[in-house]
Amino acid sequence: MTNQEHKKSRDEKQKLPKVAKVPVVLQMEAVECGVASLSMILAYYGRYETLETLRIDCGVSRDGVKAGNIARTARLYGLEAQGFVCTVDKLKDMEMPLIIHWDYSHFVVLEGFKNDKVYLCDPASGKRVVSQEELEKMFTGVVIESRPGEEFTKAGEKPVVSKALFKRLSQSGVSPLIYVLIIGVLLVIPGLVIANYAKIFVDYYLSNSEQFDISIFLGILLYTVILQAILNWLKENALARMENYIAINSAGDYLRHVLRLPVEFFNQRQSGDINSRMQSINTIATALSSNLARILVNLVTAGLYLILLFQYNVPLTLIGIIITAVNIVLLQYTAKKNADNNRVLLQYQGKSIGWIMVNLKSIETIKSIGEEDNFFTRIAGLSAETLAVEQRMGGMEAIISVLPTLLTSILTALIFMFGGEFVLMGTMTIGTFVAFNTLMAGFTQPMSELVSTSAALQGMIADIQRLDDVEKYPEDIALETEKISLDGFDCDQLDGEIELINMTFGYNRLSKPIIKDLNLKLKAGGSIALVGSSGSGKSTIAKTITTLYQPWSGEILIDGINIKDIPAELRYNTMSSVDQEIVMYSATVLDNITMWDETIPVADVIQATKDACIYEDILALPNAFEYVLSEGGKNLSGGQRQRLEIARALCKNPRILIMDEATSALDTATEAQVSENINKRGISTILVAHRLSTIRDCDEIIVLSGGEVAERGTHDELLTLGGEYANLIRTEG
Repeated sequence: MTNQEHKKSRDEKQKLPKVAKVPVVLQMEAVECGVASLSMILAYYGRYETLETLRIDCGVSRDGVKAGNIARTARLYGLEAQGFVCTVDKLKDMEMPLIIHWDYSHFVVLEGFKNDKVYLCDPASGKRVVSQEELEKMFTGVVIESRPGEEFTKAGEKPVVSKALFKRLSQSGVSPLIYVLIIGVLLVIPGLVIANYAKIFVDYYLSNSEQFDISIFLGILLYTVILQAILNWLKENALARMENYIAINSAGDYLRHVLRLPVEFFNQRQSGDINSRMQSINTIATALSSNLARILVNLVTAGLYLILLFQYNVPLTLIGIIITAVNIVLLQYTAKKNADNNRVLLQYQGKSIGWIMVNLKSIETIKSIGEEDNFFTRIAGLSAETLAVEQRMGGMEAIISVLPTLLTSILTALIFMFGGEFVLMGTMTIGTFVAFNTLMAGFTQPMSELVSTSAALQGMIADIQRLDDVEKYPEDIALETEKISLDGFDCDQLDGEIELINMTFGYNRLSKPIIKDLNLKLKAGGSIALVGSSGSGKSTIAKTITTLYQPWSGEILIDGINIKDIPAELRYNTMSSVDQEIVMYSATVLDNITMWDETIPVADVIQATKDACIYEDILALPNAFEYVLSEGGKNLSGGQRQRLEIARALCKNPRILIMDEATSALDTATEAQVSENINKRGISTILVAHRLSTIRDCDEIIVLSGGEVAERGTHDELLTLGGEYANLIRTEG
């Protein structure tokens, strides 16, 4: 290399920006990488915002989030943000950190360049280093640059595990912890007695044994040991009870909250991952009752022992403090590394469990197309990722477990070396030295436990964040109607008149709505059909009427009353729906129909099964209504499952029935009979259908296109019009 080339290379390296140290924020779901990246940028500049807040601000939907929405949200928080396209070479001249688009489906934070390496903070896996070649291959060219503007303010607090644990502890009650702390203080007394008796034994008894009664000495020592054992048993018993109490209550609160979350939450998460977070409850319960309690007890115990040690010998005590401080610093460093690994591990585990659960439910499809090997390969890949993280954690945990023992041995050697000198100099008696060592053991043991436990608690932050992601998510707005009293209503059911006034709805408020200014009116006992191509918004309208989704604007009225003002109980009694996704439980046929509601009369169940044309099929089963279905109802045919779900909707005798592709698995004759039976009930019906043979007799047929009404009218009127509906009829025919 020539001098000129060397100078040019050196200048290029000097131009490279330093590597920014960005706090790690891991995404909870695949669609949240952009939100997590923005959270890291904000945290880097001193503003800590939760993922759930940014998720709403960015308008995260089931399709993720766009780069433009990320930049727009960054500006809301006072950052001067802009998105643009650039090359890798231009990236090197820019100020770090940056959000970059990765592999056409992911956002990561670019921390900077150093020694031909690229430093990334990946929301999916944490900090990692890649080569320049990989950056050029994976970088799509899209960059979001964000810098603090004049309106930017630092806010929020950095997540600290101790604060989060104390908050959860305060919600569960602190009285058991106070009880344990009192026992911890009392445990210092036996240690003090043993240390002093060791001093007396060495300094006085060994040199004047004829003047002392050894039986009294041993008796007091025995009682002291027994007292110590009793206090330890009381402490462990209290901790075990506390752990069970916290775990049971936390699990109940978690599940109750999950069941009250809106549908949007579940659309963005795998059911297996939500279930795997339940395991974090037991982990945190152990941390609160055992680890956190032990930390507090050990702090008190170590503090009391430290006061006593200073009374015996100051220099030796200072040596103990220095070694302990080194222990704390080293373990805190390794614990922080392990906490990052634990975040990634929990994410991989949740992803793996969720993926396996989803695919096992569709095992018939996998086997029918011969994809078993690919299924296994995918599982093996996820398992390999999990094992790689566990291996990294294993190395750190080995350090965490060995380090306290090593430093304690060094401390013991130093105390014997310097303590021996003090004894030889006559400034300390042998008995005092023995007593000091006994007290030092009382100090180092709780301090070692304190440091190790603190290291373990650092890993809890990932568990807490995963639970907080669920528990802080706002409950379904539709459940607010549970608070409305039934006193103003003198009926168990409404008549069933439905009216939609200028209803607009979409899954992402930062994107165009799916349904725009929809108006419809269905008289009680009437029927309306919604038809159109896939993606036209038919099912979305049905789900909005059932309050699974809340409209952005407009009103939904039942009997002229805004659905937001109708008590939840009255709404449930009035309305039923049949979804295109059939859900069957591993329970009896009767339980699957009534959903374990014992208040439903048997006569209503039988009539519902007759109207759904499934009654004869049930009687033909072994044990009839007591026949136990397999998971997903796989021991029934597709048509039987669909009719059973229709019976489930009819058994409560609703006044409004919403059917979303509810008869798609039925033959034409059975479909016609089910439709006739439902019509005889005189209930208001909204049909979402692709097969048009079932909707010819509806009072009104609405043809949707792009979320708007393209045509509307009766079957004959629309045929005469010769538009889109007529084309659909010709296509089906």
